[in-house]
Amino acid sequence: IVQALSRGRKLENQILLLIGRRGAGKTTFVDYLRVKRLPQDIRESTVWLHLNLNDAPKGRGELQKWVLREIVDKLEKSDRSIDFNTPAATNKLYSREILELKNRVLFNLTPGSDAYNTQLTQELSKIHGDYLRRAKALKWYLAEQKEKLLVVVFDNCDKRDRDDQLDCFEIARYVQKEVECLIVLPIRDVTYHLYNNEPPLDAS
Repeated sequence: IVQALSRGRKLENQILLLIGRRGAGKTTFVDYLRVKRLPQDIRESTVWLHLNLNDAPKGRGELQKWVLREIVDKLEKSDRSIDFNTPAATNKLYSREILELKNRVLFNLTPGSDAYNTQLTQELSKIHGDYLRRAKALKWYLAEQKEKLLVVVFDNCDKRDRDDQLDCFEIARYVQKEVECLIVLPIRDVTYHLYNNEPPLDAS
């Protein structure tokens, strides 16, 4: 695993499955790997988020919202030196989105005018309230532009019932592709062997 993680951002859009029976120590293994086993260079080139699925709601729709909110919250807390409530941090965080707004929405308004500032504020509020877009912006700001790999651990996913586990796997694939990160996904050995040839565990 250490050798694989040395590939850095080449692992974006990938899922790492940890297969074992319930209570086998998959969570402990991930913690040991991250805190004790990783070389310093890999530790410094990765951003790790642990999502405790014990706290997550049931139902795919609510679960997906919860996962995105947790990613946003944990990314914002991953660098305590940044206050994301300040205008300066907001401008840096959404610099790509602001550039796109200038080219597509604000191009016919005078920069600095009341109309310009009002429109910009409204558009940024929409982005800020969209947890997926916010997660993407935070991932770019805190990981991608620093050439760091974002690793999201779906902790305790394997403790949920079968249908909930499959929902977690589908959402993991969604996050993997949309946020562009490496997902670490614990899974029960029984569940894996039953469904490894079916979506979402198949290789397609």
